[in-house]
Amino acid sequence: MKFRIFVLLGITLMIMVLFTGCAQPNDPEDNDGDEVYLQLEAVYPTEGYVSDVKVTDDYVYVAEDEAGFSIWDNTTDTLLTRYNEDRFSNIKLIAVDEVSNGMLVYNKWGSGTGVYIFNIADKSNPVNKSYESGNSVDISVLNTTSIDDTTFQFYWLNLDKEYYSGEIGSSSGGESWNLSGLALGNFDYDVADFDEYYDTGTIYCASFQLGLKIVEKQISNYVADFPLMGTVGTTGQTIAVKVVDNIAYLGNREEGIQVFDISDIDNPIELFNYDTTGLASDIEVNTELNVFALASTSGGVYLFNGPEGEIKRLQRIDDSEIGYTYLIEMHSDRLYVGTRYGVYKYKIVNI
Repeated sequence: MKFRIFVLLGITLMIMVLFTGCAQPNDPEDNDGDEVYLQLEAVYPTEGYVSDVKVTDDYVYVAEDEAGFSIWDNTTDTLLTRYNEDRFSNIKLIAVDEVSNGMLVYNKWGSGTGVYIFNIADKSNPVNKSYESGNSVDISVLNTTSIDDTTFQFYWLNLDKEYYSGEIGSSSGGESWNLSGLALGNFDYDVADFDEYYDTGTIYCASFQLGLKIVEKQISNYVADFPLMGTVGTTGQTIAVKVVDNIAYLGNREEGIQVFDISDIDNPIELFNYDTTGLASDIEVNTELNVFALASTSGGVYLFNGPEGEIKRLQRIDDSEIGYTYLIEMHSDRLYVGTRYGVYKYKIVNI
């Protein structure tokens, strides 16, 4: 009898060791109490993987990979249109300027590889007005900023370290769209993501194993140069960056997230680091609510408070609930999470 008891105790201990050994030691749950900070409001189901999302007060624009793109009403959470063409094989990026009613979408593969310019005056009926195939292969970052009600500025970066910037303007009530002033520059290192301050010309580059590179953009005769202003070393391969009020939030793939005060570029101060489950791949910040969020692929999405006060994790939503989380977007007090199943819209509460 004693022998059986010892055997049973031994088996029980072995099982306990095995199960505790499978836990994620770098992703403690002790900051997640009963308080809910992310309240699900809506799900925008997609036909393809969500590869990019842009959000405004009234609309949500979704790049759906092989399924084209869709536009949703952000107030009623209803689908306005889903657009695709035979030459679209892989819509990876989307950028919007609602002031001029212009939208850019990037198709990565197939005979129709390039950037397409759409007139989105009628959100339920976007009209393809132009196509830029040159200098638009392997784009990894695509952004726009408004100039006036007929013109917007665009910026894109490709995997050959080539940076392009120019203007796109409309005429005849949006019937004609033209690209002009194309400037080209080359980075000396790989850049996975960047956050550009257009008014100052400062660009914060997520540069893989090189960490964060801070450069100044200088354009002369349509040629862009990027003299280095500073470097911040990181714990992993930095692939995502967001900078707000001299606080840099960095996604470091397998090594999670780091937060730095870069008020003094020569002497950055680490404020926080957190080793997440999955790959830290996208970051969004809301300083009014004093929160920031992280997309972490197989780790789902994380919400943290900060940078004011003690920075700590508030809540994590696992990928088992929403699917692999590739990207996120914050707008006002809403967090939009792009996954393989669609866009999950959360309201940030109890802050």
